[in-house]
Amino acid sequence: MDDPFNTDWIDELYELKDEQKNFINNELDKYNTGYQNIDNVNQNIEVNSKSFIDSVIDLFLTLISPFFSEAQRELYIRLGIERYKITAVIDHKTCQICKDINKVYRVKNWKRGVSAPKSHAFCRCTTSPYIEGIHYVKLYRVMSFEEYNSIERNGGKFSQYKSMEEKWFLTTENNAHIFGDIIYKGDEYTIFEIEVPVEYLSLMHHDIKIDGIGPGYCANIDLLNFIIKLWED
Repeated sequence: MDDPFNTDWIDELYELKDEQKNFINNELDKYNTGYQNIDNVNQNIEVNSKSFIDSVIDLFLTLISPFFSEAQRELYIRLGIERYKITAVIDHKTCQICKDINKVYRVKNWKRGVSAPKSHAFCRCTTSPYIEGIHYVKLYRVMSFEEYNSIERNGGKFSQYKSMEEKWFLTTENNAHIFGDIIYKGDEYTIFEIEVPVEYLSLMHHDIKIDGIGPGYCANIDLLNFIIKLWED
């Protein structure tokens, strides 16, 4: 097993400590020079300290991730699972490293940081068994032609439409038509279909019955565009 307490991640911990120390000193300087009253200083330090603690916890979880990684590998071996899929959390914080390792790997070639999480500090990637058969599901979004045209203008990708950064989909075309008839009340609409790899469904919000009609999923546009790019590649 790789050493979880390597130099790079220890350095990151010291950087967090130094940042917190410098922030507190700066706030105290503002109080000493009369630039800020003590109540504001205390409030700022309290807010920053909570963020500091969250960052330390995230880093600690990353540091001990080799133990969890090894346990997951052993579990796959015991269950006779030969291949697995790395799944990254796709949003505006996802790095290129994590985007690039979203692939299927053989358990016998498991190597943390190369073909298994974690690839870096604060990495949010996970793995799931890869089973032969159906690897995707079709989801259906009801939308106006105005929204559909905005997707076409954006090269087939979703964009923020009317301040909506998340999109809802139903799991059957029939339910999508029922939903569209209710929402648009006689006005014209269209249905956008997308094929989603099953391992990415866990990254979406699931509702067992959207508006009393049927099950559906909601995802942010970063994740949706990443899924669209998978099929393009």
